[in-house]
Amino acid sequence: MLNAQTIPDKYPIRYLQDFTHYISGCTIFSTLDLVKAYNQIPVNPDDIPKTAITTPFGMFEFPYMNYGLKNASQTFQRFVDEITRGLDFCFVYLDDFLIFSQDEDSHLDHTHQIFEKLKEFGMVINTSKCEFGKKEITFLGYHVPANGVKPLDSKVQAIKDFPTPKTVRELRRFLGMLNFYRRFIKGAAEIQAPLNSLLTGSIKGSRSVDISGEALYAFEQCKTSLCQAAFLAHPDLNARLGLVTDASDKAIGATLQQVKNGSWQPLAFFSKKLKPAQQKYSPYDRELLAIYKKDKCSPRQYRHLDFISQFTTDIQHISGKDNIVADTLSRVEELAQPVNLVTLAKMQDVDTELKEILKGGTSLRLVKVPIPGTKTDLYCDDGTGNHRPYVPQNLRKQVFDSLHSLSHPGVKATTKLITERYVWPGVKRDCREWSKTCHPCQRAKITRHVSAPLGTYKLPPARFQYVHLDIIVPLPVSDGYRYCFTAVDRFTRWPETIPLSDITAETVAKAVLNGWISCFGCPAEIITDRGRQFECSLFKHLSNLIGFQHKRTTSYHPACNGMVERMHRHLKAAIVCHNNQR
Repeated sequence: MLNAQTIPDKYPIRYLQDFTHYISGCTIFSTLDLVKAYNQIPVNPDDIPKTAITTPFGMFEFPYMNYGLKNASQTFQRFVDEITRGLDFCFVYLDDFLIFSQDEDSHLDHTHQIFEKLKEFGMVINTSKCEFGKKEITFLGYHVPANGVKPLDSKVQAIKDFPTPKTVRELRRFLGMLNFYRRFIKGAAEIQAPLNSLLTGSIKGSRSVDISGEALYAFEQCKTSLCQAAFLAHPDLNARLGLVTDASDKAIGATLQQVKNGSWQPLAFFSKKLKPAQQKYSPYDRELLAIYKKDKCSPRQYRHLDFISQFTTDIQHISGKDNIVADTLSRVEELAQPVNLVTLAKMQDVDTELKEILKGGTSLRLVKVPIPGTKTDLYCDDGTGNHRPYVPQNLRKQVFDSLHSLSHPGVKATTKLITERYVWPGVKRDCREWSKTCHPCQRAKITRHVSAPLGTYKLPPARFQYVHLDIIVPLPVSDGYRYCFTAVDRFTRWPETIPLSDITAETVAKAVLNGWISCFGCPAEIITDRGRQFECSLFKHLSNLIGFQHKRTTSYHPACNGMVERMHRHLKAAIVCHNNQR
């Protein structure tokens, strides 16, 4: 329940395999492990009560961060990152520290600095799990010598001894273990393809699988591929990189490698099974797909990129604000085809109103903008950051019709649509008038009243003529009563409260008859909500027999019966505050 109320912490956990990017050229290593890592982080004193748990021995609270909390990993990773900030010779993954150096002297200094930091922050290490000054070391499931990294022999043997899966859950467990070392296996996707095909569709973990024939051969081949896993070198930032790709009928693969000491050294292997549609590609297309692998590109986009790459690979995006002229004019041309820009420029030359404006008769900032692909200039307003062409008087209605007729929007939407693209004196006034007089809009649209005006109650002519009724449910039990029938006279605001043991229709009808009508006479109107007690046939017969008119409030709108609802606020508070049996 505590985790359900906790806001997620987005602090990133280290990528498990990133430690190999830092240790190229290092020959000596040490590892540190913290004692009950999470339990070394104190909990904020104000939040300690939130960690309470109930046990057979009583209730306990955690003064230190316990395992299983939603943000425990993120909190601890942030803490150890703060400890090792600026120490480039140390890689930390939660409570596992890896210290790497090029020689023994520097390693002693590095280890001393780490110990000083741990002492400063009050951290305690588990010496039984620490290793110091090793030429080869085990870290995060990998065997790490000075020249590379490979899977642990014990883990490889465990996968090699894994029995043949009999259920979907066992098969997924095997593939999950194997793919932890996937980057060490060349062509992993093609080898595992027969096993992955058994997991397609909607299948449950307890369902049995038939590992035989091709699937059994693939299962044994997966084990063999891990036993023959490649030895991956540590990445060198100064080495030249190479990417070798290949494609088969079922999968694509790649090898990332670097040149060091005159030879190629593998850094990682990548492979991916082809989708059914991709398997139909020609060999050239599959090879191209292996080189340029991007999941969100369609085959058409691959073809376009292949063609463009024959001319250039330098494709850059320019935002619309930096490409104002072409962007603005291209959008205008797209939405307003009936208005030709060249024709618009010619009409500007003979427009007398524009000549007066250019003499300084308006606040418009008109500048000449060349029309792309022509030798013609167009007067545009750049006061809003976008170049809006000025429209002469005889073309304004044409511009309005070309945009308004797209979907016949309302006045505000039409005005916004046009003023973002064009400008002329009184453009908003013209858009408003033309939208109101548009014949298709008048024929197709109707005016809808989506909200009713506020109503008022008529003033009652005399007391006890208009009565508001309601029921309070439930209340603390007192003398067998746990409900209240309430009534308020609208003229005098005189209240009556009658306790009830139940709220059946018969009990409520008796309360109306004995508690109000017998004392104050029959009212002209009774106003209630739409409770079942007031909607039943018994209450209807009561109104016909006695002679009052029953009126109901609007559903889910208690404000209609506000007089009695307001009385309930004080009445319920007074009753609940006493809270006794009598």
